[in-house]
Amino acid sequence: MKRQQSENIRDRRLARSLLTAAGALCISLALLSGCTNQRLKVTKLSRLSGTEASGSSGTLTKISSVTIAPTSAAAGSSYQTTVFFDTSQTTAPISNYCTNPTATDSASKPCLCQFAWQEVNSSTGTAIAIPRVVHTTVDNVQPSLVGCLAPEVYSTEILDGTLIKISVVPAPANSETFSVSAYNYTKSKSVDTNTFKDAQGRSFMNILRYGCYDRRQRGMAIQSKLGQLPNPNSANTGDIATYPIGNRFCVQRANSNGLSIEGCETLPPPEYTAQTYYYNLFIRESEVGDINPGNARYTCPTVKEALNATGSLGSEGKYWPLDSSFSLSLGRTADFPIGVVSNSKVSNPNDPTSVSTSCDTTSGSGSGTRGSTLNASCLGFAAKPNGDGTCPYFRDSTGAIRFTYRLRRYIAFYPPIFDTNGMPLEEPQATDTIYVVDRPVSAASNPDPLKPYTMRGPKPCPFAYFDHKSVLDPGNAAYSASYAGTNDSRWNGKNVDGIQLPNFDSANSCAATVPMVNADRSVMSLTTIHPGNLRSDLRRSYIRPVSSWAPHYVEDQDFQACAPLSDPFRDPPLHFARNGENVAWCAEVYPTQNDNVARLDAQVRATVSSRSGTANGKVTSITLGTQAVEESFAVTYNPATGRFDARGSVSGAITPSASTGAPNFSFTSSKLSFTIQQGTTPFSSASDGFTFLASASGSLKVVASAPSQTGTGTGTVTDASSSLAVTDPSAFETITATCSAAAANGGTFTVRDFAGNNLGAATVGVAFASAKINFTIVDGATDFVVGDKFTFSLSPSMVSHSGKVRPFTSHSVRNTSSTECSATLPTIPSNASVGAGYYPAGASGLANHDAADIFEGQVASKTCDRTVLNPLSGPSWSRFPLLAPPSDVENMLRSATDPSYVCTMTFDNGGAKTGKKSPSSGCCQAASVAVSSGGAVDTAHLEPDAACGLPQY
Repeated sequence: MKRQQSENIRDRRLARSLLTAAGALCISLALLSGCTNQRLKVTKLSRLSGTEASGSSGTLTKISSVTIAPTSAAAGSSYQTTVFFDTSQTTAPISNYCTNPTATDSASKPCLCQFAWQEVNSSTGTAIAIPRVVHTTVDNVQPSLVGCLAPEVYSTEILDGTLIKISVVPAPANSETFSVSAYNYTKSKSVDTNTFKDAQGRSFMNILRYGCYDRRQRGMAIQSKLGQLPNPNSANTGDIATYPIGNRFCVQRANSNGLSIEGCETLPPPEYTAQTYYYNLFIRESEVGDINPGNARYTCPTVKEALNATGSLGSEGKYWPLDSSFSLSLGRTADFPIGVVSNSKVSNPNDPTSVSTSCDTTSGSGSGTRGSTLNASCLGFAAKPNGDGTCPYFRDSTGAIRFTYRLRRYIAFYPPIFDTNGMPLEEPQATDTIYVVDRPVSAASNPDPLKPYTMRGPKPCPFAYFDHKSVLDPGNAAYSASYAGTNDSRWNGKNVDGIQLPNFDSANSCAATVPMVNADRSVMSLTTIHPGNLRSDLRRSYIRPVSSWAPHYVEDQDFQACAPLSDPFRDPPLHFARNGENVAWCAEVYPTQNDNVARLDAQVRATVSSRSGTANGKVTSITLGTQAVEESFAVTYNPATGRFDARGSVSGAITPSASTGAPNFSFTSSKLSFTIQQGTTPFSSASDGFTFLASASGSLKVVASAPSQTGTGTGTVTDASSSLAVTDPSAFETITATCSAAAANGGTFTVRDFAGNNLGAATVGVAFASAKINFTIVDGATDFVVGDKFTFSLSPSMVSHSGKVRPFTSHSVRNTSSTECSATLPTIPSNASVGAGYYPAGASGLANHDAADIFEGQVASKTCDRTVLNPLSGPSWSRFPLLAPPSDVENMLRSATDPSYVCTMTFDNGGAKTGKKSPSSGCCQAASVAVSSGGAVDTAHLEPDAACGLPQY
C-alpha cells in the first residue's frame, strides 16, 4: 500500500512537471510564432513516462520489429500498427501483461501503444523541435505481438523520414508493471510488402514460377556445290552447263558463313531452330509486375485468353502458370540462413529491375544492359533441416504453427545445339534449375505431429519440339508437321531441323556421294544418298542426328534447405500417371497451345462440299482414318462397277476394303468411309458424284440460307437469325415447301425432302419444325396461291474455330482410356439460329462450337487442355516449344526409368512408409483430382485452381 501511494505521488508530480513544462514551452512559442495549444493534446499521464515505460519490478520485453500499414485502400483510412516482440529475448509473453479490450473487468489488463516523435516548426525561419507523444489503445494481443491504431495525424502531419519511438505501456487501469524499450521506427513512403510474418515480425513472401523459352538461329541448309563445265551436248563451245557436285557441299552456318563462297550463292539465310528450350523462372510475388516479356534471346509467353468466363483461370495477359508452392524469408536470420538464388527475370537494356542480385550483397551485381541473358536474383532465405532430415517449424504472427518442408534444387542438362557443319555452337551448356518443395502426406500412424510425413513434389513435364521440316515421317507425303515430345522415339537418328546431306536424284543431277566401308572394314566404296536407294539407311543421312530424351532432373544434394508452403498455396496444372504401384506426376510450366494448335492436335473432319451430275442422292456417315490430313476427296460413280470410286488430293486413289452397290452404297477404307443413299433420280453416269473436304481449320456444319421463291405470293421465310435452322447435321440436300391450300392472309404448305418424303405441313404464320429443318413462313401483301414454292438448299458452311476456349485447363489424356473432364464440363445451351448443342455467337465469349466438339481439337478421346499462350508482339516465328502431346507425357511418366518424377516418400519417421512411391489415393487427395488415378482409369489431372489435397495412406 505504501509503495502504491508512493507511486501515485510520483506520477502526480511527474504529470504536473510535464504539464508545467509543456505550458511554458507553448507560451514561449506563442511569443515567437503564434503557437497555440490546439495541436497539443492533453493525455492523462498517470504512470506514463516520456518514451519508455518502467516499473520497479517489471520484466524486460524487447520489440523485434514494427509495421504500420493502412487499414484499407480508401483515401483517408486509418493506419494499423503491429508491434512484434523478440521471443528469444523475452522471458514471458506480452499477453501476460496486456489483454484484449474484450476481456472481463476482473481480468482486464489494458495497454497502450506509445508514439513519441519531434515535429519541427520552421514557419519563422528558425527550426524549432516540438516533442509529440500520443497514446492509442491496444486492440489486439497475441503472445508475441500487439496491435493498435497509429496516431490520427500519422498520414497528415508526420513527415516521411521522421523517427518515431514506439513502445507499449500499461494503461492506468492495468495493475501490471513491465518495461519495454522503445523501438526506433522511421516513417517511409515504401510499403512493407510481405505475404505473412512470423511471431517476431520477420517478413515472408510467396515465390511464383513461370516459364520462358530461348530462340536461336542457325544454318539449316546443306547443298551440293554447283560446278560449271562446257556443255558437251551443245554445238556452241561457249555454252556453259551448271551442275551439282556430288561430293562437295555448301554448308550454311549460324553466322551466315557460306553465302559468299563461289558455287554456294543459293544458300538460304539462317533460320530459327526448333531445338529450343524452356526455363523455369522464380520471382517474388511482390515483383511480378517487373517481369519482362523478353529480349533478343528469350521470350516469356503470356495467356492469350482466359480459361473461363470469369477470367479467374489463366488470366488474360498473365505469364504462365504463376503457381506458388513455397515462400521464403525476406531477410537472413539465425533461423533462415540459406540463400535461395534463381533465374528470375529476362534482362533488358537499361532496365534497373532486371539486374542480377546475390543473397550475400545488398545491391545488384549486374548492369542490366545486356539484352540476351536470364538474370538471377536472391529470392529469399530458407531454414536449415534438422539433424534427422526433417524440417523445423515456427509460429507466425497469429500464433499459428507453420511447418517447413524440404526445398529441393534440381538441375536439368539440355543437349547442346550443333551448327550445320556438325560443330557445337559456341555457348555455355544449357541447363535448367528448378526449386521443388516436398508435399505433406496425411497418415494416421504418424507418432509425431510436429514432423509430418512428406513426399517429393512434381518436377516440370517434358516439352515438345515443332517438327517443321516433317522429319519424323519422311516417307509419308501426307504427313503434316506437328509437335512431338523430346522423349518421342521417332527423333532417334534424325535432326530436329531436318538437316541432312543433299538429296538430289534425277536425270540431270547428282545425289550426295559419301564414302562407305563394309562390315569388316576391308572395302571402301562411294555411295549416293537419295530417296530411291534400295537400302533404307541410305535414303537419308542426317547431320548430327539426335536421340530422344526427357529432361531428367538431378537433385543438387549439396543444397539443404527447408521452406514453408505458400499462403495461399497455388498448384500448377498437374499431370499424373500410374505404372504398377508407382504414381508419377509432373508440373506444367510449358505452354500447351499456340497459334499452331491445328498442327498440334487438330481433329480433321470431312463433309460434302459440292455435288455434280443429275442424281439427287445424299451422303451420310462420313468418317476419316486416324491419320487423316487436310485434303479434298473426289467421289464419283463408276457405271462399269455400279459402285463409287474415291481419290484424295493427297492420298491418291483409295482402295476400299469393302464396298456395296445400289440401292444404298457403302464405301469403307482406312482413309475414308461413307454411305450414299439413293434418291428419286438414280446415279447413272460418271458425272454423278460428290466432293468431300477434310479440314482441321474449322468446323463444317450444314446450314440453310434464305430459300429461293417461285409463285405470286409475296410472303417470306424469316431469316436464319430468327427461326431458320437445320436440325439434321448430316443433311445435304434440297427441301421444298409447296403451297397445297390457299387462304386469305394464310395458307398451308407441304414440305418434302430430296427423296420426296413428306416432312409435314407448314401453316403460314406458325413455326414449322421437323427432323431436318425448322422455319416460319410469314404472310405478305399478296396472298399465296396453290403451287407457290420455297426451295431450301442445305449445304455445308465452314465455321472457323474462334480460338476461344472452354473452361477447362490441362488434360487427362487423349487416345487412351481416360474419361472426359466431367468435373468442369459446362452445360451446352441451345440456340434457335444454330440448333441444339451450339454456343450462340458471343455467348460468354464463345462462338459456334458444336456439341460433339466441346473439347476443341479432340481426336479419339477428350482433351481438356486449352491454355492459350502467345509470344506477345515478339517473334513472327511461333514454333516455340510446347508441353508435349499427352501420349508423350504419359509415356515419360509411365516409363519408371526416371525416378525424379515418382512420388517417393521423403520422410516417415523411419516407419514402414520409407521409400514407398504410391500413396493410397495417388499423389493428391482423390477429392481434389478431376480424374481418378487408380482402377480402370489410370491417368489423372488436377485443375490448377484446386489445391492439391493431402495424399492419404
